[in-house]
Amino acid sequence: MNGTVTVCGLDAAREGNAMRKRVGYVIQNFDFDPYTPFSVEEVMLMARFGRIGCFRRPGREDYDAVDRSLAQMGITDLRKSHIGKLSGGQQQKVLIAHNLAKQPDVVLLDEPFSNLDLATREHVCDVLCRVADTGVTVVIVSHAFDALPSRDVRVVVMRAGTIVLNRVVPPGDVQQTVRSTSEESA
Repeated sequence: MNGTVTVCGLDAAREGNAMRKRVGYVIQNFDFDPYTPFSVEEVMLMARFGRIGCFRRPGREDYDAVDRSLAQMGITDLRKSHIGKLSGGQQQKVLIAHNLAKQPDVVLLDEPFSNLDLATREHVCDVLCRVADTGVTVVIVSHAFDALPSRDVRVVVMRAGTIVLNRVVPPGDVQQTVRSTSEESA
């Protein structure tokens, strides 16, 4: 396959480093070793390296971004905890907060609700909606229809690398729209 990928006006092949500074990504499957030597605060500050550089010390602005993100996710009490000692759901919230502290233009989340209980899913969904309201593009790959926002969402369905649906859908119609599109294109 040939082609180009452009994100935030940047060619991913030629301007990958600049692009990565503007994009946050939460992976689906992760597992921090229990002996990972980093605190939640240290993991959060790592998100800021794209803005401050690897060999510079974080400043007040960086700590403020971490504070805001921890508060948004409701995990300020985990700040000094070691990341490897947290539950899967807590680690998931830290990774989402990490990406919010990065202050990206685009956030990509692969199954962000997979380790979360229903109440936490709703909270995370509300946070992501507020983030989207600030102009950040939020892209969620999810098979969980029970954590969708209570507002219209753009649904994109792909089959064999081809987009077969790209439409704004009311929240109550998402599951049926996806299923009917999948059945039609199968």
